[in-house]
Amino acid sequence: MSKAKNKREITPLYIQKLKPKDDAFLVWDAKQGGLALSVQPTGMRSWKAIYYAGGRTRWYTIGPLSKVGLAEARKIAKTIMARVALGQDPQREKVDASRAEQPMRFGDLAARYIKAIQSRKSWKQSDYLISKHLLPRWNKRPAIEIARSDVKEMMRGITAPIVANQTLAALSAIYSWAIKEEVGGVKENPAFKIERNAISSRTRVLSDVELGKFWNAFDDAGLMTGTALKVLLLSGQRPGEISHMRYEHVIDGWWEMPGSRVKDGPEPRMRNPIMSGCRNRSAI
Repeated sequence: MSKAKNKREITPLYIQKLKPKDDAFLVWDAKQGGLALSVQPTGMRSWKAIYYAGGRTRWYTIGPLSKVGLAEARKIAKTIMARVALGQDPQREKVDASRAEQPMRFGDLAARYIKAIQSRKSWKQSDYLISKHLLPRWNKRPAIEIARSDVKEMMRGITAPIVANQTLAALSAIYSWAIKEEVGGVKENPAFKIERNAISSRTRVLSDVELGKFWNAFDDAGLMTGTALKVLLLSGQRPGEISHMRYEHVIDGWWEMPGSRVKDGPEPRMRNPIMSGCRNRSAI
């Protein structure tokens, strides 16, 4: 229905006789601009201050008729409309204040953290660990309510000890960042001093058959890459050393590696051996 058709001076007697209909409707108060009584098919009645701001119609809920009387509703509506006349948006301010009072959920905190670290090379791994192991548990929980007991339970729930440790590190990083940046009201890190899983070091040696498979696979990697990988496999040296190998380091079929690098050009160069009379040698 139109505003004009339902506009009248609302009185206590009119309210008492007002009955609900099959559809919700509004009764606008002719005495106070912007004030309307909303009537639902269920019989629920509430006061609304309705105005136009920010390119759209705003509905400010003053309160239910059972708690807010006619006189009080007019007084509140008058104050709201005065604020609107000054260019304010009371409904938007009300929503913003409500959101500010609510504690930040863990999922929102994690999302802000991931956005903040996207310049780092390892951000995708952190994002994966958080999405895989943390969000399914705590996505909608307030971040400040995550306790050490929750973290320990999370650790026990991850089968692979290394993955559990990595997830714990990612969690700790989230809270350390939040504390530093003063985000989400976080004051404590629930992952602080949580014991990591003990990891035993393992030595993996390729068998002769596996060596052959790797060697053949390197042929498909291209001339430069494949050759570098083969040298890496044969010499057992670090990839960084292989990538900076130079022709002048190959002497009589042997690759002589100086002790350290210096940067004097577009690529790191090698210094003389740091140990007098001692050189590492690999057969080429």
